Amino acid sequence: MVQALIAPVLLATAVGVWLAWLKRREWAEDRALTVRAEIQSAVNRALEGESLLAVQVEPASSFHPGRVVLSTPMGYEWLVRATPRDAVPHGLFLITAGDQKPTGGHVLTIHSAT
Repeated sequence: MVQALIAPVLLATAVGVWLAWLKRREWAEDRALTVRAEIQSAVNRALEGESLLAVQVEPASSFHPGRVVLSTPMGYEWLVRATPRDAVPHGLFLITAGDQKPTGGHVLTIHSAT
């Protein structure tokens, strides 16, 4: 009798863990999109409109913290330098500035403090 319950319980547990992991991943991606929108909005206000500054947000996972990358084409590095530091939401902090990407351009990388 107990042996007949082991397989369904293990299967239900595996499905439950998988669904919980998917939900956590979805929440992290939603949070990353929210952070991206906040930063893009602050950058647009600071630069008085849309610009060539691209904002990319990678959500945090169990294995690495999330990160925000501000990048521009070659020749527009001043846009990253013109971005106010208060454009970065609370809980994020600057790690590196002025890195050159292999393809060119200026990158500002910000990692989560949590």
